Amino acid sequence: MNDISDAALSCVGGRLTAAKVVLSRAGQGLAVADGGEADIRDAEMTDIAGAGMSCAGGKLAAARVTVLRAGCGLTITARGEAAIRDCALTDIAGAGVTCVAGKLTAAAVAILRSQTGFALHSCSAADISGSAVRAAQTGIEATSGVRLRLSDSSVNGCDRGVWIQEDASLSVCGGVFENNSFAGIYTDRGAVSVAGAGFKKNNIGVFSDHAGAVVIDKAEFSANRTGLKCDRGATVRMAMTSVYGCEWDGIWCGEGVKLELNSNSFAANRHGIKEDGPCEVKMAGNKFSENFAADHLAWPHATDGVSGKR
Repeated sequence: MNDISDAALSCVGGRLTAAKVVLSRAGQGLAVADGGEADIRDAEMTDIAGAGMSCAGGKLAAARVTVLRAGCGLTITARGEAAIRDCALTDIAGAGVTCVAGKLTAAAVAILRSQTGFALHSCSAADISGSAVRAAQTGIEATSGVRLRLSDSSVNGCDRGVWIQEDASLSVCGGVFENNSFAGIYTDRGAVSVAGAGFKKNNIGVFSDHAGAVVIDKAEFSANRTGLKCDRGATVRMAMTSVYGCEWDGIWCGEGVKLELNSNSFAANRHGIKEDGPCEVKMAGNKFSENFAADHLAWPHATDGVSGKR
């Protein structure tokens, strides 16, 4: 049983409706457990030692809730379900939202300054829309079979923007990934599909690693150091996408990569495409312009005065 003895508000096995609540300096804010169902609206929680809201095996609906300075904004465990909208979680010591073996629906949620924005684990299902994560070490982390849908959201100023690992999957529709110091999206043995998203001023826009599988369609990569990086057996398909203004490479390919490129444009990068190990690259209908070192530097690189450029 979840320990809720230090919660300012609790709902265990029953129903709770709360509005215009102000909570401060509590061990926990609102705790829902053991089949309880709670609806909280227009609430303010400040200086909470643990979770502003928690849902362990129950159901929680939250709207227009602000959590300022807490150990965690919201935790969902034990097959709990939470639907939150128009909420702001700021200055969170741990994760803005943690979901372990649960279900999360988040709309118009803003998370500012946290260790992790959304931490999703243990086959959780999450649907995040119209939301923003800023200034976290990891904006969104998904592991262990998580299924995540992310639409029209932004991840800005983090180390790892989104980190997909251990057979988790991510579907992105729209949104912007900007100014992330490692990568906008990093997949390590996970699966990612991207449609219509923008990647701007990241160290790496998208990094597919350790047999990660990525599909990108109608996206835009602009002013990243490297647009797309693929390494160690990754499989990537990209179509109808623009890659421009990369300081290093539009696409960098390492050993064992399988890359398929159709109807993309590469402009004003150092290399449009750079192969840096034995890999398989298939291309059709791509356009290249003003890539100042090479449009496509194939592997192996020339060492005998014969150019490897294409």
